[in-house]
Amino acid sequence: MNVAIFAGPTIDVAAVTAAIDAVVLPPVRQGDVYRLVEAHAPRMIGIVDGYFHQVPSVWHKEILWALSRGVAVFGSASMGALRAAELASFGMVGVGVVYEAYRDGRFAPYNDAFEHDDEVAVMHGPAELGYPAVSEALVNIRTTLDRAERESVIDPGQRDALKDLARSMYYADRTWESLLQAAQTFGLACPYDRLSSWLAGGRVNRKRLDAEAMIAAMKSATESMPQKPRFHFEHTGQWQRMIEGIHARTEAANPALVELALRGDDYIVCRRRAVRRLLALDSPGRDDDALADIRAVLELAHPERSARQLNDIHRDPDRVDDLLGRELAARTLESWVRGIPADVIERHMAAELRDDGRLEELQRRAAQKREVLDTLGNPLAAAALRGPEDLQLLDWYFGRRLGAELPDDLGEHARTHGFTDAEALIQAVFDEYLFTSKQDDTGARTAGDAV
Repeated sequence: MNVAIFAGPTIDVAAVTAAIDAVVLPPVRQGDVYRLVEAHAPRMIGIVDGYFHQVPSVWHKEILWALSRGVAVFGSASMGALRAAELASFGMVGVGVVYEAYRDGRFAPYNDAFEHDDEVAVMHGPAELGYPAVSEALVNIRTTLDRAERESVIDPGQRDALKDLARSMYYADRTWESLLQAAQTFGLACPYDRLSSWLAGGRVNRKRLDAEAMIAAMKSATESMPQKPRFHFEHTGQWQRMIEGIHARTEAANPALVELALRGDDYIVCRRRAVRRLLALDSPGRDDDALADIRAVLELAHPERSARQLNDIHRDPDRVDDLLGRELAARTLESWVRGIPADVIERHMAAELRDDGRLEELQRRAAQKREVLDTLGNPLAAAALRGPEDLQLLDWYFGRRLGAELPDDLGEHARTHGFTDAEALIQAVFDEYLFTSKQDDTGARTAGDAV
């Protein structure tokens, strides 16, 4: 692989590949540049679009690492322009008007500060539809209003007033229709009919133009690109933790437990039973220090009541939910397992699954999924199926598979269900989606694929 470009709503795959021989990847997120360079060592990387909301954004340090490895990194239009402005002094190549505005802190002819990421942010549709934008980037609004003023459709005061109003709107709500409606609501003086008619052919997609300019620059770059890095890359503790986290997400966890985790709260129930098993909660043999810790966690005011409840729990550990409530019980159990290695708890979970007859079924389904995924080819190409901030994928999983609402805190949900973080959960859901879709295509359903 010589050239890879991260793009989404700003410019479509067909337009990129028509202009340059490149692998087109979905909008970049934290870890993607590192994984790409480690696995494929491309000569050049272009960053146009990237995520910034529900999943972590591409980290400056991984771009610096790529540069230190001799990879030329270009940026423009959107997330790429932001990172290029921040890393230009280290050798990242910025291209286009948006990049220059972030670098200089001003978007001409406007006099306000240009520095926020919501200048380029948009909401967009799924990858399979080509990431269609459903809101308008503020930089496109700025450029279009400036053109309208230069063509005497509006005057400079109206241009600036409309820009200020657009800037005050939430990025996902910015459309030309909503902007003009808001302007009329607030009584902004403006030739609305004239401007509306002009917009049909007068809009400027600044981000798209910048992306095209970056691709042209990459295409014309000589084989001598990049130049020797102008800095020493420091392997800090934070960097080491990030790459360890990336490898932890990509290393295979216990496949049967991943299958269990995808079934929602079944994982939590099994884990809590495994913890009771591990700590012999139904045994009377607990020392005074352990009981004191339990009483502190329970936050019960009367020692006599604590002892009575603890004795009830010893006699019937499955009554812990009834006696203490689900949330308090979870907190209690978690307090007991601090410091216990995760693999120890997982072994007890596997024992629980073996005892209730589910382990073999989960192992069989995990093996079938691995076989299917191995037939799907390049994982980078398959990743293009992932949607905007993976919301469509998550809606499919939580809504259709679990019959539940999307959690407010995806990271917390992921951690309580056995995943290292939200990205690990999303990857597991993505694998599940590919697996079930392949089964639907072939009609080869298995007994264990109901979640």
